[in-house]
Amino acid sequence: MTQNNILDQIDDAFVAYLNKSDIADIPPENVFPGHWKEGDDTKSPNVVVEASEASENGAVNSGNWNAQVSITVTTQADDSTRDAHKARVNAVFALIMASDAEALVSASLDSFTLFAVREPRQSKRRNGRNWENTLTIEVECCGGDVS
Repeated sequence: MTQNNILDQIDDAFVAYLNKSDIADIPPENVFPGHWKEGDDTKSPNVVVEASEASENGAVNSGNWNAQVSITVTTQADDSTRDAHKARVNAVFALIMASDAEALVSASLDSFTLFAVREPRQSKRRNGRNWENTLTIEVECCGGDVS
């Protein structure tokens, strides 16, 4: 059975994958899905995964989706160095763009299959005293297990 709430499933799958991986010095409790609790985003350093938009690929109720996902790494400048922030960004982005990421993300959440990661785009900005680097990707996935 496929799931219709694909955006939250995508968030949960990528958060679970990142939490199973060794991400520099970002603890699992600082890796959040797109809709996190107020105040959680002030923990530094942190990663926020947000699937913001999806369209069903093919027939209605096919369960296959194309979605846009943003992964943002944030570090509070007063608590860290720019080099440490860059190392965190490199570690997170390398995990997302790894050649086996699809299989590893799929294995991180029951009833979810990631078929492809495409069209990576990067951006960065300073937000007050925070450094923020974002990797935005297009994913093709299914809200169910595919064997």
